[in-house]
Amino acid sequence: MRYADALAWPDKDQTAQLAFTEERNFPFRKFPKRYAGNMFRAPNGELAICYESPHAFRLVIQGDAILLDDGDGQLRPLPTDGADARVVSDLLRGDLGRLRADWTNEPIDDGLRLTPTLESIRKEIKYIDVTFADGRVQTVTVNQRNQAIRRYEFGALTWLTGDTAALPFAE
Repeated sequence: MRYADALAWPDKDQTAQLAFTEERNFPFRKFPKRYAGNMFRAPNGELAICYESPHAFRLVIQGDAILLDDGDGQLRPLPTDGADARVVSDLLRGDLGRLRADWTNEPIDDGLRLTPTLESIRKEIKYIDVTFADGRVQTVTVNQRNQAIRRYEFGALTWLTGDTAALPFAE
């Protein structure tokens, strides 16, 4: 399998939707925190991550900015150094040029291990493991420097059009 093909989004003039689950493990917690929701990618590359449980909130990634809607319908910028948004956007947008420039990669069972080359990213992230199944990304596991681990598992890709496609990005 060509990993570049699995990381790249199909070129369509529609909004892509992926259901996901997220598990956050922290060294100071006995049990992980679990989240579920949907991720959306617009044809222009904007991303919206809409969490549905355990409570509803939304992240919208525009360029190197992350905007948060904590359930009240208002998008507010999150303070970041740009590295957080860049990591998320490079990987989730499938920006292969930036992934090659900012990460080294090595094969692992069923996937790749991405290790950051930029100091701004290395301060926060040790490495990211990406696994593939059926020609697509199946899981992403982010191993952070503070020993926290975030694991994302993705469902099947669906396509949206019209008003439904615009909703996740609405301000």
